Amino acid sequence: MVCVICCDLLFRTLAGDEPSTSSVPTNNNQIAALTCGHTFHLECITSWHSHDDNMSCPLCKARHFGPILQLHIECDRKHVADKECGNLGRNRLFINDQATAAEQQESKYNELEATVAALQMKLDEKTDLIKKWKKSGSRIYVRLARLDKLEDKLNVLSEAHKAHIRCLLNKLDLKKRTIAELEKRIREKDAGYS
Repeated sequence: MVCVICCDLLFRTLAGDEPSTSSVPTNNNQIAALTCGHTFHLECITSWHSHDDNMSCPLCKARHFGPILQLHIECDRKHVADKECGNLGRNRLFINDQATAAEQQESKYNELEATVAALQMKLDEKTDLIKKWKKSGSRIYVRLARLDKLEDKLNVLSEAHKAHIRCLLNKLDLKKRTIAELEKRIREKDAGYS
């Protein structure tokens, strides 16, 4: 097996190609797996993810959730060839458990993302309401200012009308006195003729 990041073997035999010798990780590097099942040197995949914001698999580009799964594989070539290595089975179970945990984390992440989206919608609605209130508040302020101006004009007109009415009342009073005086003269003349 080869680490596709560094193109180096994941395992090398310790002493040639003898079937009974043990296989160990190369370069004293640990083997790691992602939730998609692809394996790499732990150092290589850690370096890869430090430069990849999406935390994706270098092979299949699937997004990786959860911790990088470190594998501890110790079995000889004979067992690997026969696919009877108990450690591999245990490691597969461990990977499956880690994959399940990663799926649960992804599910929680998706739920939190949905919650954040819902809260963002509510915040946007509240912001819109505040803008509408401010807009209507400014309209009310403008209308109140107009009403104040109209009230001032009305007061000015009212004072002008009161002065005009007083003037008219004075003229009416003057005409009544004039009429009363004329009636008095007419009576006096009528009395002088009789």
